[in-house]
Amino acid sequence: MNANSAIERLAQFWRDRFPVLIVLIAGLGTAHILVRTATYGAAVSHESTVHLSTVLNFLAGEGWRYFTGSPMIGWPPLFPLLLAVGGWIGIEPLEAGRWVNAMAFGLIILAAGLWLHSNLRSRLLTLAATAIIAASLPLSDWAPHIKTDTLFFLFPLLALVQLASFLSRRTTASLLWAAVFTALAALTRWPGVALIGTGVLVLLPLARWKHTLVFGAVSSVPLLAVLARNWAATGNLTRVTGHRTAPSGQPLSAGLSQTGEVFREWVVPPNAPDGVAYLLWLAVATVVLASAAVLLCAARMHRDNPKAA
Repeated sequence: MNANSAIERLAQFWRDRFPVLIVLIAGLGTAHILVRTATYGAAVSHESTVHLSTVLNFLAGEGWRYFTGSPMIGWPPLFPLLLAVGGWIGIEPLEAGRWVNAMAFGLIILAAGLWLHSNLRSRLLTLAATAIIAASLPLSDWAPHIKTDTLFFLFPLLALVQLASFLSRRTTASLLWAAVFTALAALTRWPGVALIGTGVLVLLPLARWKHTLVFGAVSSVPLLAVLARNWAATGNLTRVTGHRTAPSGQPLSAGLSQTGEVFREWVVPPNAPDGVAYLLWLAVATVVLASAAVLLCAARMHRDNPKAA
């Protein structure tokens, strides 16, 4: 067997088992988070103390309450419930949170990679995109924290993948899974409610009304149940009794500038030199605008002369 034949057989082996590569990358992503948090544990913040204290009070039989003793309504219950499940089987909430987010990070890579594999012809491009997701600085920085960011990225991703699958294949299973993942997103963070409206608006013109009704009911009923509990316990839906929300003290331009910085950090880490950051953004903007111009010109040519296009 010569070298060319061996390379070709190896390439054919991986072509036939390409999803295994995606699973491997996802596994490496999960292992990466577990290794990062192995020595000192997962990072904690104010949000972490809210979730951890609620779990500890719940496991101690003191109800679903913050460390202050107030009913826990400021955050949806899914993340603390997952930590509580860990407590029921003997895993400390802090350690359970470490595993939950590490596994969620791996599932993000896996779901995105498999979706890319099913929608892109190029395996090389799929592999590169999956690797980029696994190496994403924001994603890998969120996952080591006892926070809801990683789960809140996972569930909308899964919901949109399943929604797209339903629109292309019209299977009941895809519709139900899209609704379930949408419900889980709303139970992870309150802004997840926007995903319910998004799904309904997408389904209304493209599917039957009964599909829209099923999606809306399955995705919203768990959230409505939680909100009803919050109202019964405190007279508020998502805000702690006595807490007042102060108006923003900054102008709209400052808020837009901060939004731009957040998107910039997806491409360039916060400690990168400003010159490098802005040059990279200029290059990305140039490529995007040039690509958009080409696509628009091609679409116009096709419209004006379909045979020539």
